[in-house]
Amino acid sequence: MSPPAPEVHRTSPVWPNQLLHAAQPQARALTASYPHTLISVCPTDAHAPAYAQMVRSGHARRVLRRHAGLLAQSARTPGPGF
Repeated sequence: MSPPAPEVHRTSPVWPNQLLHAAQPQARALTASYPHTLISVCPTDAHAPAYAQMVRSGHARRVLRRHAGLLAQSARTPGPGF
């Protein structure tokens, strides 16, 4: 989603709220504080792609760890007939 004009963005929290509502179907536990935290730690617009990549990378690592754990658990669990 593209941010609004700076004048609108300064006076109204419409854009962060739109982002939150668009993201909540994929991230049900997402609260309003998380996007605001991301916005506050990324004071320079030019750095936003780098921060976004860090968030994506962290998510990918968590997914891989979870699936690796499930795979390891499945490998340790004997199947029928053992």
